[in-house]
Amino acid sequence: MPKREKDTTIRHRHAYRPDAAASLARIDAKRLRLGLTLADLATRAGISERTLTNMRRDGRAWPRHVRALTFALRTIERERDTEEKVLT
Repeated sequence: MPKREKDTTIRHRHAYRPDAAASLARIDAKRLRLGLTLADLATRAGISERTLTNMRRDGRAWPRHVRALTFALRTIERERDTEEKVLT
């Protein structure tokens, strides 16, 4: 069996999601629907407000930040639903 040549091409990792603009638009729409400020959402997601602002401006985001924002919004929405059920 012949030896395979070693692949010497340099592969660059892509840190940002190419579809982050669409994800961030959905996150922003949900944030507005829930009536949250950027500071509130950033705090709940565990990221800085500046990071969130930069992500919105550039349309790029690390996958972990998108997951954190999505999780924070989902948690806030569930908390509000639970509060409504308790109050009624």
